[in-house]
Amino acid sequence: MALWLLRNRQSGAPSSERLITAAALLPIARWAPFNLTLLIPGTSPYDQHHIPQRILGMPAALLSQDLIAAAAALGLILRRTARRT
Repeated sequence: MALWLLRNRQSGAPSSERLITAAALLPIARWAPFNLTLLIPGTSPYDQHHIPQRILGMPAALLSQDLIAAAAALGLILRRTARRT
C-alpha cells in the first residue's frame, strides 16, 4: 500500500505531500503498537509459551519491527527537513 501511494503521487501536486506522509505512517501504525505488550505485565506479542530470542533485551521480532517503524519515521523527518531548506 505504501509503495503504491509513493508510486502514484504526482510531483509538485498539493496532495503529493499528504501521500508521502501517509506512506510513511503506514508502517509506523502497523508495527509500533506491538511495543505496548512490553509495558503490560503478563502479556506477550507471541502466542507461544517459550521465551523468544532476545537482542538488546527486546524480543528479536519486536526489534526488527521497531527498525522498520524507525526507518519510516526517519524518512519522514528527513523529507520534511529537506523540504524546509
